[in-house]
Amino acid sequence: MLITISTVLTVALIPAAFGLSLLLGREPAGRTTYLLQDDRRRAGVVVDGMGTARWEVKTLAAWPRGMGAGTALLVELLNEADREGADMELWCTRFLEDWYRKFGFVLVSQRLGMRRMHRPSPTKAGRPDVGV
Repeated sequence: MLITISTVLTVALIPAAFGLSLLLGREPAGRTTYLLQDDRRRAGVVVDGMGTARWEVKTLAAWPRGMGAGTALLVELLNEADREGADMELWCTRFLEDWYRKFGFVLVSQRLGMRRMHRPSPTKAGRPDVGV
C-alpha cells in the first residue's frame, strides 16, 4: 500500500532524490510524494496529476540500487494508477528504458538523450490514440 508522507521526512531520508521545491516545502498542486522504506532499502517517487486521467512520474529514486525498492514502489504506483484508470508518463535515460519497458511503458519520443515513456491504463489499452 502507498502511504503519503510529509515533505520534511522525504527530504531527510532521500535528500538528493527530490527537487528544490520539496526542500523549500512548496510542492505544486496535484503533486504527491511517496516513500517505501525497510531495514535495508528505501525508495521515493514524486508524481504529478494524481486524481486525473494522466499521471506523470517526476522522480523515482532508490537506494541502494538493485535491491528491489524502486521496483516495489513502481509496482504499487502502477497498481494504484490501474485502479484509477490513469495512464502514466515519465522521462528517463536510455539506460533505464528497458527497465521501464518491463512494466508496460512504451517509447513515445526522444529528445537530447532522454526518452519519453508512456504506459496506458489497462482499461484504455485497446484505444489507438493512447500514447500519441
